[in-house]
Amino acid sequence: MHRKFPVIKLLPILIAALLISCDNLQPDFKNSAPTEGADPQNLRPRVNLKSQMNKPTVVIISIDGFRADYLDRFKPPTLLSWAKNGIRADGLVPSFPTLTFPNHISLITGLRPGNHGIVGNKFYDEKRQQFYSMGDNRSVNDGSWYRGVPLWTAAEKQGMLSATCFWVGSEAKIGGIDPSYMKPYDGRVSNDQRVQWVTQWLTMPEHSRPHFISLYFSDVDSVGHKFGAHAAETKKAVLAIDATLAELKRFIELNKLDVQIVVVSDHGMKSIEKTVDLSSVVNSSLKGFQSSGRGATVSFYSDDSAAIENAYQDLKKLPGDFAVYRGNELPGRWKLNDKERRGDIVVVGKPGVYIGFAEGFATQQNVGSSNLATHGWDTAETTELNGLFIASGSRFKNALRIGAIDNVHVYPLIMDILGLKVTGPIDGDLAVLKPALRYRKNQ
Repeated sequence: MHRKFPVIKLLPILIAALLISCDNLQPDFKNSAPTEGADPQNLRPRVNLKSQMNKPTVVIISIDGFRADYLDRFKPPTLLSWAKNGIRADGLVPSFPTLTFPNHISLITGLRPGNHGIVGNKFYDEKRQQFYSMGDNRSVNDGSWYRGVPLWTAAEKQGMLSATCFWVGSEAKIGGIDPSYMKPYDGRVSNDQRVQWVTQWLTMPEHSRPHFISLYFSDVDSVGHKFGAHAAETKKAVLAIDATLAELKRFIELNKLDVQIVVVSDHGMKSIEKTVDLSSVVNSSLKGFQSSGRGATVSFYSDDSAAIENAYQDLKKLPGDFAVYRGNELPGRWKLNDKERRGDIVVVGKPGVYIGFAEGFATQQNVGSSNLATHGWDTAETTELNGLFIASGSRFKNALRIGAIDNVHVYPLIMDILGLKVTGPIDGDLAVLKPALRYRKNQ
């Protein structure tokens, strides 16, 4: 005869066993009821491990297209205040090509485009025989296009909650895991609303509060393209974003929150000075090639080695301020190691030279850009493409000015602050920004 135990006597034993074991468990990824204080439409019902609850909170803010010299030229007070009370770099040097999608993924993975796989805003993969394009949600939200471990994936895998507002790649479930709280990109959402989401995340209950938060703004880039880097409209866009960030700063200070703020941009902006039309070669020796891009750089793809060499030679004969490279002869500093995606022929304009071709490749009408400025060129030839880097909070030294740094170094900095382990190879190096950090005695 089996001995029966009253359920009420077993309850304390069961609860104690559960409490002892829960800190060794990964967050629950299954569907369940929303946690208090969260948006039920975007919640993934996870909890911070007990060991992660006392970790710092980092908010990384990307202001797309914010050129490094905007800070001194337009004097946005909130950003200048964070710089004064924290650290500021002379510039954040983007990876090549200096475009939005590649560099947002570099910032979040610590890898250069040739290693994380997103080598352009649009590119062709010769092995997959498919295009990736920033305007195509199917490719952008397909995690198989991406390599590396994004900050939110690293956090979630180590039992720390994360939240993203419109960051490139955050909807792709990279590595099989998405952020606990994720806002899918919607350009119609106001900047004030974006900041409100962040403030809501910052004040959630301890067990469900994200420690890594990313926030994205696009206005400065859009206006900079249309009117140019020196325009009054661009200054207005910068100051408008700054005013929105003032609300976030005020909220953090009023609530006495210990938040580490990291402000970055993916690239700068440079005036378009000249347009080059490749229509004549496209209509002849480049027939049958796949192509991607226009502007600072254009890539062409083919599996016919003879056709590649013929087109390469024809492009080299064209006059103009641009360089033509075979895919395996690209400058080493670009580190475009991805041979399936970088292109078999890559044409790169000198800074200020816009490369294009008509839709039908027959006329020069609409070959150029209707914008006054753009980006994508090599940073080795101009500092106008350098972006912004400011960091402020209790973990950062005060009023520290450092030289320009590559953007891949932001990743190991944030991982160190959050106390997370880097689990894969990266191009960034913590040693670059470690001198800017304050460490506790036991660290």
